[in-house]
Amino acid sequence: MENFDILIVDDDPINLEIIRARLKGVGYTFDTASNGAEALEKIAVHHFDVVLTDLMMPEVDGMDLLAAVKKQRPQTEVIIMTAYATVDNAVQALLNGAVDYLQKPINLEELYIKLNKLMLVKSLTRSTDELQTAMDVTERSASETIKNLEDMVIGVQRRCAQAIDTLLDERTDITERIARAVEVLKEAR
Repeated sequence: MENFDILIVDDDPINLEIIRARLKGVGYTFDTASNGAEALEKIAVHHFDVVLTDLMMPEVDGMDLLAAVKKQRPQTEVIIMTAYATVDNAVQALLNGAVDYLQKPINLEELYIKLNKLMLVKSLTRSTDELQTAMDVTERSASETIKNLEDMVIGVQRRCAQAIDTLLDERTDITERIARAVEVLKEAR
């Protein structure tokens, strides 16, 4: 699960260890924080694709952490988990930008499915961004090539017009006119 970093935040060391051990067992790349303040420090220096956070924590709770993550790292997805699930909490979390809301004890199979779905979406988003960048580069290159060809055609048209004018100038001998027209056309290369 490389290139998909998860931060697990929970003030309950047992729950934190259970999730950490299970995610490690399936190969996810992750870090942990035992409270919201520690999580904020880690988010400030490292980009995480997903923050999986407990809702009820002292000082910086899950909603505060959600708001801070969305302000500092808008592309980071946040999943709220709580043993105190209410419809109001779930709605508020989703309205504030959480991508999902899980009730404790966490159903690890459900968590894997949600993380895999997020990983797929992030991968598709990255691929789309890379494709857009490649298309932008190609478009710029094509525009430059077209501009260069247009400039070349204009130059050739000018030389052809000069050659025609030279050939039609009856004040000069025809042999001289042909020689000058040839010289004008040679410059068009």
